[in-house]
Amino acid sequence: MIDNVKWEENGVKVKYSKIFTFNDNLDSMSEIYCDSRSNKMKYVILDLSDVNKISLNDDDYRVLAGYDFIASKRIDNLKLAILIDDPHLEEDNNKFFRYFQKYDTSWECKIFFNMDELNNWIPT
Repeated sequence: MIDNVKWEENGVKVKYSKIFTFNDNLDSMSEIYCDSRSNKMKYVILDLSDVNKISLNDDDYRVLAGYDFIASKRIDNLKLAILIDDPHLEEDNNKFFRYFQKYDTSWECKIFFNMDELNNWIPT
């Protein structure tokens, strides 16, 4: 479930809770990529720290990776950070990364378990 989409000076943070679904991700990314501010953003933070289940299948991961790849042609050198609290959700997020790594893109993607490390990684 999407809690909010918050634009910051150099990027955007999306907060999710409970169950993270394909439509949640697609809806939030569509909102971001259709916003003119996305042309200059340097990072996207997907905050899944309040998510207790990821409900995506392999086809969902493939579509989302393709969608982000298309966006990467317009938005250069972006850092995509995923914040999780539950180590059991790491493998689910790694599935996305495995599909996304197949594309030639300038984006960097990384999973974090704490906001301080994440904030040190993203550009200010």
